[in-house]
Amino acid sequence: MLIDEYGNHKGMLARGEHKSIATDRVILVPGPEEEQENVRWMYKAFVYDGKNEGAIADELNHRGIKTDLDKDWTKATVREVLSNEKYIGNNIFNRISYKLKIKRVRNPEDIWVRKDNAFQGIVDPSLFFMAKGIFAARCRKLSDEEMLQKLKELQDRKGYLSAIVIDEAEDMPSSAAYSGRFGGLTRAYQLKQLYDIEISKIFILNPRERNKQIAGEIRKNIEDVGLKRPITITRKQFPQDGYEYDLVCGQGRLEAYIANNQKTIPAIVVEASEEDALIMSLVENIARKNYQPFELFKNVKKLHDYGYSAEEIANKTGLSLTYAGLNDLV
Repeated sequence: MLIDEYGNHKGMLARGEHKSIATDRVILVPGPEEEQENVRWMYKAFVYDGKNEGAIADELNHRGIKTDLDKDWTKATVREVLSNEKYIGNNIFNRISYKLKIKRVRNPEDIWVRKDNAFQGIVDPSLFFMAKGIFAARCRKLSDEEMLQKLKELQDRKGYLSAIVIDEAEDMPSSAAYSGRFGGLTRAYQLKQLYDIEISKIFILNPRERNKQIAGEIRKNIEDVGLKRPITITRKQFPQDGYEYDLVCGQGRLEAYIANNQKTIPAIVVEASEEDALIMSLVENIARKNYQPFELFKNVKKLHDYGYSAEEIANKTGLSLTYAGLNDLV
């Protein structure tokens, strides 16, 4: 609805119409009663009758009811209605950032701007949160590894991934569930190459000495809450001595698993040559805040030995040129 600067109603805007006066405002108001009833029926069918999104879409289409875009209903469009807080009167801003010449990104939930009861809702909040609970329960039944395996299998079938592809697939958590569990769809796409790898097959390319207290803290944290972040490895081009993978990142986590007598560890497998893997590992170590001077010298020297200049090392690691050059390695 369009209102003026004093809050007086000026009329309803049709799809594609915009305000033309700067002082006017556009507010959300409930639509036609018949459409409101359709939305409420969708929630009740989902929560009380146990119908899934596909069954709800089929029934709406059978009844000749179209979406707001005058299209047939799909699993994805039904799920969008069942998970949209606007139907209980809440508005959320800053979910997406998109600026000129900058890639469109989904912002983390902690920087969203929320306004509860921003306008009149049309669905009972208790019904909405019961629907939300059903979605969450679906997700809780699956481990991270199982969710990622489903994502990988879906990509193998479809050839690509998107929020719509995920939401349209049978027996899959929603795209929102993936975002909530892994901190965004992009992160989930990266982690779908997560595997449970035999520790005995992983070779530590660039071993570093670790303070015993820090090592103990890592081990205890993993014992208490599990592994929050998988290690990163790459396949060896030429396996030898039983080793099939090179460690890129995560020596402390790997050693904690060994200390806890674990045989396998969750790992992300990336494609990289042995030299690239070593460079990635060196950069990872140098970029740490709490490095020892000798360790810093050793790792920077290795990068110099690989032919990188002080400027290139500084760009890769964030070190100053003085550190990156280390006085031309004395």
